[in-house]
Amino acid sequence: MKDYKLLSEKIYERMSVRKYADIPVAVLDDGKDVIQKFGIVPLFKDIRCKIVLLKDGEVKNNRSKYCFGFYSDEAGGYLENVGFMGEQLALELQALGVGTCFWGMKRPIGEAYALDGMRCVITMSAGYPEGAGKRTIAEFERKPLTAISLKESDEYIEAVRLAPSAINNQPWLVEKKGNSYNFYMSKPSFFGKLFMGNMRKIDMGIGISHLFVKAKADGFDVDIKADGQNLPDAAYIATLTLK
Repeated sequence: MKDYKLLSEKIYERMSVRKYADIPVAVLDDGKDVIQKFGIVPLFKDIRCKIVLLKDGEVKNNRSKYCFGFYSDEAGGYLENVGFMGEQLALELQALGVGTCFWGMKRPIGEAYALDGMRCVITMSAGYPEGAGKRTIAEFERKPLTAISLKESDEYIEAVRLAPSAINNQPWLVEKKGNSYNFYMSKPSFFGKLFMGNMRKIDMGIGISHLFVKAKADGFDVDIKADGQNLPDAAYIATLTLK
């Protein structure tokens, strides 16, 4: 059974790892289907997505022997879906002492760029860290909770606040209404609009996954919908309702 309590604990110590020890990671060498092995669930179940452990040499200048490729159909919400699933994998590996880091600019080369009619959206390096593999709450550099909460705040929005994002852009805005949480993506800066591209949508999925994991750890069922409206300065992404 999936241990959401353990995964929730990892939210408060997870860090992106950029230097890896040259040590084999048995759990990554077993050849099993990644999504099935770790029980990773999608944000939007109708979007086809695969997570594949790439072979040596299929990603240039990867910092570790191990690198995952995230492949997806390009349906509406697919970027958020990839981020949601990818962060679950990162937390699972963090619980095993294995570090990870999303790489938005690195893609597989040659035939590995595509799989079953899907293209690789993003990659993630993995391996045992060379040096620190976790951190304390005091070491997180994040916006204050009030900056991402549109109304009241709580421990679930705090879990979102601690999520990683590309160049730490932190695009999340969360509106709590009773036991529901509406997620919006903040309006990007000029730099963000010019250079961040699709990464901000992937980051939204990453942030949403933290609330999902925290809620599951507390024993809630989580209903996910995407039927809301944009705000004047923020794009609606999804609503999670805890039951």
